Amino acid sequence: MKGVKARAGAGVSRRAVPVVAGGVWIVVSAARASAAVVATSVPTPVALPPADPGRQLPAANEWMTWGVLILAAALVVVLWFTDILRPGALVRRGVRRVESAPWWVWLAAGVLVYVTAAFAGSLTNAALGIPWFVSPPLKAQVVVQVAATVAGIAAGVAMVRMLRAGTGPAPDGLSLRWSDSAVGLWCFVVGYPIILAVSQLSVWAVKALSGRQPDALAHDTLKEIAGNSEDPWVWGLRITAVLLVPAFEELIYRVGLQSAILRATGKPWAAVVGASAIFTAAHSNVMPWHALAVIAALSLAIGLAYERTKRLGVPIVMHALFNAVNVAFAMGVGQ
Repeated sequence: MKGVKARAGAGVSRRAVPVVAGGVWIVVSAARASAAVVATSVPTPVALPPADPGRQLPAANEWMTWGVLILAAALVVVLWFTDILRPGALVRRGVRRVESAPWWVWLAAGVLVYVTAAFAGSLTNAALGIPWFVSPPLKAQVVVQVAATVAGIAAGVAMVRMLRAGTGPAPDGLSLRWSDSAVGLWCFVVGYPIILAVSQLSVWAVKALSGRQPDALAHDTLKEIAGNSEDPWVWGLRITAVLLVPAFEELIYRVGLQSAILRATGKPWAAVVGASAIFTAAHSNVMPWHALAVIAALSLAIGLAYERTKRLGVPIVMHALFNAVNVAFAMGVGQ
């Protein structure tokens, strides 16, 4: 029996190595094609404002900060005792079915979504006559973003249909329901205070290490939105960030990459953590290091919700709400 378990474990490890290698390849490709697909990443949340003696209500800011930290800690305790964060909780809940295709097919699906978007973005950029090494104007950025994300989503829909038509048991997490909106909203409400707490802790870390307050807007897209509030084309950035980017990225990282790791290892938490690590690394070229902790927390929350609910619409709704909050904040900064 021990020999059988040892051989099975070795088989899982051998299957997992190509998945990780494929994920790293996605990150490298993303860095190379970032000039073609401009700012299609998710915005980063802004930390709660720390107490400032120069303001009229410093105590209110400080109480709000500590209130969120306490609420986040309480939520973690509740999630632990309700068997959501405990080790083995996702297995006890029932592992999401992904047996309809081998791991490399799931990974290829995510790669295809990304490559399609990168190709469409590059083609649109060339059609507009803008060299890759030149920073495009806002109007061109919007056109390239919309073309890239729409093409990527179309490829993702085609891959989802193909995966659902495969042999074996129908896979979980590939269909959309109207009730996904309510479930996604509830998951976001529960997870967002924890994400805000991570944001505040990362800001304190920056201040402790460097002695400076980090920028309020920690993502290139948010800075574009805040700095071009008078340009009507900025609405294209806002709409793309809230409606298109969430679906595009979740098709890559949750449907493609997370499902590939789950299929290779059979371990839901390995899939959540592995996909989140690559998701975070893929954003390292558009934000400072301290903001990556927030992106990691967001991805872990979305990945956990995906495995827990087995619904594709839930991570998309959570991602969209997260972006909407930050886009709204950037709009306020730009006024």
